[in-house]
Amino acid sequence: MSAIKEKVDTFILEVENIAFGELIHKDDVKRLLEIIFETKKEKILFELSFAAKYNTGILRIIRNGAKEAEDEYFSRIKKEYSENLTKLKVYLEDILSGTTDYYKNLFEKKYFGSTQKALDNLNDLCEDFAKVKLLLDDRKYA
Repeated sequence: MSAIKEKVDTFILEVENIAFGELIHKDDVKRLLEIIFETKKEKILFELSFAAKYNTGILRIIRNGAKEAEDEYFSRIKKEYSENLTKLKVYLEDILSGTTDYYKNLFEKKYFGSTQKALDNLNDLCEDFAKVKLLLDDRKYA
């Protein structure tokens, strides 16, 4: 096993330990982490995980507070959610620029497609990277 694969496996175990649960798209997170570490794009990992955690929070507001929210507030939240999704896609595309067309096409279909399933997958991937953010924050303040 290569050093990067070992580093990623250890990283994933730490994420799952700190987040008290398995990642939803574990294989895809592993592949993205491998690409990040191979291409030395760790800065994007911090940006991606922050945007993912933010997205998860906004989505929670949309799902839980939609009934009580005022129209203006709800419209602003939906706009922020949309803008953040665009930002997440840019980060993911930047990471994937360092890989094969096979993985680019796979992620395009699974996460960037114009279907509800692709959006659900992207939101789930955000939940996974929000958990990564927990580990990064823990390491930062430990």
